[in-house]
Formats: sequence, C-alpha cells, structure tokens
Amino acid sequence: MNKILIGIYAYYGINGMVDELKDIRQYVFNTILNVYKSRIQRNKFRCEKLVNILNFTPLSSPKVYHNIWI
Repeated sequence: MNKILIGIYAYYGINGMVDELKDIRQYVFNTILNVYKSRIQRNKFRCEKLVNILNFTPLSSPKVYHNIWI
C-alpha cells in the first residue's frame, strides 16, 4: 500500500494539494480498518494486531514533491 501511496504523492504532490493528499491517506487507512473489522467477525482477528502491523509498517505521510509556487 505504501508504494501506491508514494506514487500518488509523487504524481499529485504539489503545493496546493497537501490537504487532499491527507484525505487520500485517511481514506486508505479507513478502508484498511474496515477490512480488518470484517475479518474480526470471521476469524476473531484482534484490533491489537492491526495496531502492531501499522506500528511496524506505518502508512507514508504526504509531502510536496513539486514546488510550483516559487
């Protein structure tokens, strides 16, 4: 997932898009959370495991790759 997020950040990473990139990161996080919540019911997957996974490999944060307002 981080490779996809970094690719999105590199493509859309200009000065005025930082808030939108944060929204994309939050959407990805919420999607991951919803997938694991559905697995909790089937496989008794614990939320602590999700926290451990995200602590071990956190989602990358957006940054500005192209400064268009010099």
